[in-house]
Amino acid sequence: MPTTPREDPESELHELLSAYAQVQPWELRHPLALVRIVLLLARVPVTTCRLSGSSEGQLIGHYLDKSSFGIRTPLHQAVTSLELPKEPGTYDRGRARATQRRHARKALKAGVTWTYLSDPAEKERLLDLADRKAAADLGADFQPEVVNFADMLGTDLWLAAWLDDEPLLLSVTAVDGEWAMLRYFCSFGDSKAASSTRYLMTGVLAEELISRGVRHLVDNKSPLRMPRGVRHFARMVGFRTRRVRVE
Repeated sequence: MPTTPREDPESELHELLSAYAQVQPWELRHPLALVRIVLLLARVPVTTCRLSGSSEGQLIGHYLDKSSFGIRTPLHQAVTSLELPKEPGTYDRGRARATQRRHARKALKAGVTWTYLSDPAEKERLLDLADRKAAADLGADFQPEVVNFADMLGTDLWLAAWLDDEPLLLSVTAVDGEWAMLRYFCSFGDSKAASSTRYLMTGVLAEELISRGVRHLVDNKSPLRMPRGVRHFARMVGFRTRRVRVE
């Protein structure tokens, strides 16, 4: 069983989840690992989340305030979260973001561009691509989470990356005050340019959210269900497993 220093329960969580949370239902196959994960989560500090009554605030709150029979455990509170700096232009600074900067430069050198999306017809077109990708992923090693694509049309912040006028990536993010939630962030291809574009667009999204005063970006994928490849990418761009309490 993988180990890391006890001073860093989050890093140990990352190793355990990378090792075990691949074949479903992994909790039944590795009950001792589940117990260890619960104990580690209990040592992760809790961040308090306060949201407005807006539609996007309610959406984020619905995801964060999960429970079973009205009971919330550290497992319910666990999220994958990116803590954003206050100052614009600072997200990708430092040694920890070296890989992010390198891949972002590769994407730009390859000719990747990005835009905000506001046209309903264009949103519908990219949602159709996303729906078809989800159907194709059913044959992969993991089962993608069910996504209500039509419901995303009510979310405000849409970003898309392009190469030669073809869409490479779609990002849809709900925003409420200091909190934001990724509703969708996915490439449409497996090319090297598409891979690098994920890093580029993470930086673009981070800077856009910082400019709006957002300090916490959570992924709507549970850290207990995240595929290994997605988990690795998320960690490289700064996401960590945290606990959140909604007030």
